[in-house]
Amino acid sequence: MEWSSILCYVVGILAVVMVLSFIRKPSKWIFKLVLNGLLGGVMLLIINHFGKSIGLTLPINPVNSLIAGILGFPGVILIILLEFIL
Repeated sequence: MEWSSILCYVVGILAVVMVLSFIRKPSKWIFKLVLNGLLGGVMLLIINHFGKSIGLTLPINPVNSLIAGILGFPGVILIILLEFIL
C-alpha cells in the first residue's frame, strides 16, 4: 500500500470524526433547549392551575415556555410582571 493511500485513509477518518463531533454538540444544545422549554411549560401549567383562584393566568406559548425554562423561576416572575404591566 502506498503512503498516499494511507494518508487519504487517515485524513478521511479524521474528517469523519470531526463531522461527528460537530453534529453531536449542537444536538445536545438543541435537546437541552427543548427540555428546558418543556419544563418551563410545566411550570406555567402549575402556576395557571393554582393561580386560577386569585385570577392569575399566564398564556402558554413557545416563547413563554422557553423564557420560563431557560431563566427558571426568575423567568416566571418576569412573565407574571409583564402580564400585569401589559
